[in-house]
Amino acid sequence: MDLVGHDWGGGFTLRAASLRPDLLHSWVSDAAGVGDVEFRWHEFAKIWQTPGAGEQFFRDQLALPIEERAATFEGFGVPPKRARDLASGIDETMAECILELYRSAVDVGKEWAARIRNIRTPGLVVIPGDDPFLAADGAERTAQGCGAEVARLEGLGHWWPLQAPKRGAEMLSRFWASLG
Repeated sequence: MDLVGHDWGGGFTLRAASLRPDLLHSWVSDAAGVGDVEFRWHEFAKIWQTPGAGEQFFRDQLALPIEERAATFEGFGVPPKRARDLASGIDETMAECILELYRSAVDVGKEWAARIRNIRTPGLVVIPGDDPFLAADGAERTAQGCGAEVARLEGLGHWWPLQAPKRGAEMLSRFWASLG
């Protein structure tokens, strides 16, 4: 299969490729920085990983009207309707899941890097130029370490699949066509 992952899905894509390369024809990740031993979490993640602070963050967020929560997503480039959908999907259960996930992965780079560097299945590392959450330098090192191609998406941010779906589809099609 050709596995494509965005955000945490991108990290899990790398993990799957490192553990079970026999199941994959190729992989694509926009979170390849998590495969770098020097990986450092973004500021939101650091809050979510901190007991007490993460819970307060989500209490504060959930107390806001949906329009204000959606505006935060819009500020990161999510189209308005999708921003409202994303904001509506965050409730107390989702907040608990986010906190548990981030707290389970404080040292993910150190824990996963050695195996990820040994991936030999064809891969593509996507680096959105305006992504405030993902480290481009770590993504570059991960790509180099496992021989993956790199696709830069200048002018796009973390939510590039929603910002420019056609451009993303063309990028993926080019990559898969190059595999023969």
